[in-house]
Amino acid sequence: MLRLLRAYQYHFLLLALFFLSSQANPSPSSSSTKQLCSEEEAAALIQFKSSFSIDSAEYCGGIKSYPKTESWKEGTDCCSWDGVTCDEIKGQVIGLDLSCSCLKGRISSNSTLFHLRHLRELNLALNDFNYSKMPSKFGGFESLVELNLSSTHFAGQVPSQLSYLSKLVSLDLSGNGNYDDDDLVLDNDTLERLVRNLTEMRQLHLDELNMSCVNPSALMNLSSSLSSLRLSFCDLRGNFPENIFLLPNLKYLDLGWNQNLNLKFPELINRSSPLQLLDLSKLSLSKDDSISSLQSLKDLNLIGTSFSGGRGFPASIMNLSSLEHLDANDAYFSGAFGGGLLPDSIGNLVSLKYLDLSNCNMSGPLPISLGNLSQLTKLSLSNNKFRGQIPSTLTNLTQLEELSLDHNQLEGSIPDDKVVAIGYGCGLVFGLAVGYVVFQTGKPKWFVTLVEEQQHRRRKKPKIGDRSGVRRIYKSVQKLGPW
Repeated sequence: MLRLLRAYQYHFLLLALFFLSSQANPSPSSSSTKQLCSEEEAAALIQFKSSFSIDSAEYCGGIKSYPKTESWKEGTDCCSWDGVTCDEIKGQVIGLDLSCSCLKGRISSNSTLFHLRHLRELNLALNDFNYSKMPSKFGGFESLVELNLSSTHFAGQVPSQLSYLSKLVSLDLSGNGNYDDDDLVLDNDTLERLVRNLTEMRQLHLDELNMSCVNPSALMNLSSSLSSLRLSFCDLRGNFPENIFLLPNLKYLDLGWNQNLNLKFPELINRSSPLQLLDLSKLSLSKDDSISSLQSLKDLNLIGTSFSGGRGFPASIMNLSSLEHLDANDAYFSGAFGGGLLPDSIGNLVSLKYLDLSNCNMSGPLPISLGNLSQLTKLSLSNNKFRGQIPSTLTNLTQLEELSLDHNQLEGSIPDDKVVAIGYGCGLVFGLAVGYVVFQTGKPKWFVTLVEEQQHRRRKKPKIGDRSGVRRIYKSVQKLGPW
């Protein structure tokens, strides 16, 4: 029995030694090292690189640029090059991100870029392709999921072959317009094909394309998966389809600066709509009641928007309790008193961090409920016809960094012991002299813009108004104690 037990121990020891040996010296077939990219794809990338010059612009679109292709060296594994992503098992090039890479030149139809047949993601944004035509061969990347050609100085027609990219989830052609004769143009037929075939689309960004010949109804059957649709500065004309507002996953919708676009909200918008950003700048609206149903809305841009109907400031906006950013600079709110009154219900928007109602021709007193907006960092009510006393409740705005009340007919005082709470929300304001130094040396934007020249604190409390012309002060300064 003892001999048998020793035999088992001996065999177990041999098996253990064999296992450890195989782990220390794995066979080539079991190696987990990455597969190198193919010589064909490496050569294609090198030749693609050689077709461009490098424009040494320090920034492109506000982003720090650098020439990624400078790391591309013949004889090295292209999977290690900047901007190149490979399949870890097969070694195929599946991703190419050359955004903001200082490339200047043209992409011809016989470019070796189109030899990269396995691409799933392609980003050439923020390079300069010299207003050349966009090759139709972009439609040949059968596996492509994301395509970003934004701000690339392509011109001519958007090729209809892009509609062959049936797996696309994200398409960004934005920023290729407003160059007069060098616009990138999207026609109605191509848009209809894109909408019909790209059924998995989640992000469609076409802002600043020339779409003046497009019938907006071509957008009617967009994918229900769509989460972001950007169409600003497209010169769209006609009636925008109402059903877009009913898409179940749409979070971002930008229709701004299409002055000839007619927009009508559907009668019923689901209160569970996920829409978080809505830009209707420079549009004309006659009915806005359904806006109140957009309870997830955080960012609403109404710059230069015209509201007709004689109701003044839209009451429906006051029900958007999640709203954080409201920019209605230069908007027109028709009413019995010019732009109408600012209603007390503005105080319902307790989540607001940014409020701009300047240049709106509004009149009447400032509601004391403005003091409820305790999260505000910017409040601009300049260039209106507000009159009366400045509400003392403005001193409740402890997060405020910038306040503009100039070019109104306001008067009143800011309490000496509670000047105006500004800055970091920590209860600190700086003396006029210290504030001047801070401002001159480029420190954080804490200043408050008011109207009326600065008065010495020992004199009577300052009046703030604009009856005699343009006069501004940068107000403040002391440590604020408990209220």
